[in-house]
Amino acid sequence: MSIEQLRYNILKETKNKNSEKFSPSYFSALEEEFEDALDFLKTEEYISGGTFGADGLYKSTYKFLRITEKGEQYLKENSNLSKAYNLFLKVKGLII
Repeated sequence: MSIEQLRYNILKETKNKNSEKFSPSYFSALEEEFEDALDFLKTEEYISGGTFGADGLYKSTYKFLRITEKGEQYLKENSNLSKAYNLFLKVKGLII
């Protein structure tokens, strides 16, 4: 999965209030990719909430993440990523 797709999926799941489930394995991503995506989304103000420490966003604060207006706009502008996100959900449903 591309970093752009991972960011999109994180935003979409944040919008759907599923951030408590977040983990690299939830998104089929490597730990570093996942942390980089979260850091980018937070730094660029696509998401808000959560608490950062020296090693990135604290896992215990994922549940406080919220999508911002800028994040909502990103989701609207990237409809091609939406198709891949829907496939991600279907595959995830088959695995679980």
